[in-house]
Amino acid sequence: MIIKVDVKNKKIFVKDPQSISLLQKSKIGKIESRVLYLSLIEALYLIDFRNAKCIDKQSNKEIGFNDLANLFDEKKQLARYLTYAAWRSRGLIAKEISPEDIKDYKKSRIIQYKGKKLSEIQLNVEGYFYKDDLILVIEDKEKVQELYKKYWFGQIGEYKAEQKAKIAKFDVFETIFLAKHANLKILNCNLNEIVKLAKQKHSDFEKIYQVYEDWRMNGFVLKTGFKFGTHFRVYFPKQNSKEEWDHSKHVLEVFSRQNKQIIYKWARAIRLAHSVKKTFVLAIDGQKKDIKKDITIDNLDFILYPRKTENSNFEPEYLMLSLSEDEYLSGEELARAIENAKAFGLNLIVAIADRESSVTFYLVSRINIPQSDYEYYQFEWILP
Repeated sequence: MIIKVDVKNKKIFVKDPQSISLLQKSKIGKIESRVLYLSLIEALYLIDFRNAKCIDKQSNKEIGFNDLANLFDEKKQLARYLTYAAWRSRGLIAKEISPEDIKDYKKSRIIQYKGKKLSEIQLNVEGYFYKDDLILVIEDKEKVQELYKKYWFGQIGEYKAEQKAKIAKFDVFETIFLAKHANLKILNCNLNEIVKLAKQKHSDFEKIYQVYEDWRMNGFVLKTGFKFGTHFRVYFPKQNSKEEWDHSKHVLEVFSRQNKQIIYKWARAIRLAHSVKKTFVLAIDGQKKDIKKDITIDNLDFILYPRKTENSNFEPEYLMLSLSEDEYLSGEELARAIENAKAFGLNLIVAIADRESSVTFYLVSRINIPQSDYEYYQFEWILP
C-alpha cells in the first residue's frame, strides 16, 4: 500500500481506489473528492502494522515512521499512537473523532450503589485527641459499643480482636464527623484546631473529608485504605441490624481537581485493587451530578467500536483518553474527559502506554448514589 504526504500542506492521503476501499471498511481515513485523507496516527499505524510505504509527494522519496512523525507538531504523538495501535491490533476499530460522530449514543453505563440514609446519632461521651497522631481515644468502650457495632465508627481493641483491649480509637475523619453530626465532645481541642492540624499533614484534607462525609451520610462505612494504597476501603450498608459487616469489596481514592498526579502511581493503585479482587472507585472533589454539557471532542483521543457480531447494531461503544506512564494528569482534566464521554452517551476508556510500550485499558463507569449530590467513578481493568 502506498500513502503519500504533502509536506508543504501537511496532508497525508491515499489515491489508489483498491486501497481506499480496503481502508474505508476498517474505518480508516476520511474521503474527500475520491481522495482518502489520513491522520498522522492512522498513517503511522499503516506503516508499522500494514507494511505501507509513505512517499513524499514532492521528492518522491520514501519517508519513514520517525521522519513522518517529526513533520507534524502534535502533542502526545507516541502515547496516542501506541494506544490506538493496541486497540487496532486486537481486531477492533479505533478512529479519529470527526464531526459526524458527535451525537448522543445513549450507551453510557451507570452503576447503582444503593445507600441507606444514616440515622440520627447522639453521643454522650468525651474523648481525648492525640494531635501528633490525629487519633481520638475514648477510654470507656462501653459508651461506644452501639456506635461501633451498628455503624462501625472507630475501632475497639484491635481489628477482628475487639476483646484484647478496652479503649476505642477514632481516626481524624471519624472524629470530625462525629463532632459535627453526633455531638461528640473533644476534651483538649476544638473542631477548627483538628481541621487545621489535619491540613498540615494532608494538603487536600478538606476535599477528602467532603467525600468521606458524603458516603457516610448515605450509610456506607469508610475505613482506612492504607493496605491497598488508597484513601479508604468501603463497606456497603447493612440490610438489617443483625447482619455482620461483610469483607470490603471496594476501595476509594480521592483525586484532587487542581493537583496533578503522575499516571503510574494512579494506575498502580487500580492494579493493586484488582489484584486483591476489589473494585476501584475514584472521587473527583466537587464533581456534581447532572451537569448538562455540550458535546465536544476536547480532551478525547479516539472513538472506539466493540467487537462486531452478526446481530449487533455496529455503533461506537467507547471514547478513549490516551496517556503515557510518565504523564501527569489532574482531576480537572480527567473530569473533563469523563464529562465529554457522558455528553456523547458513551463510556470512557483510559488507555495507558507504559515504558515498554505495553498498553493497559481501564473502563470508567459512572456511579450513582441516589441521595448524593455528587458523582463517582468505578474503574475496571479490561482486556479488549
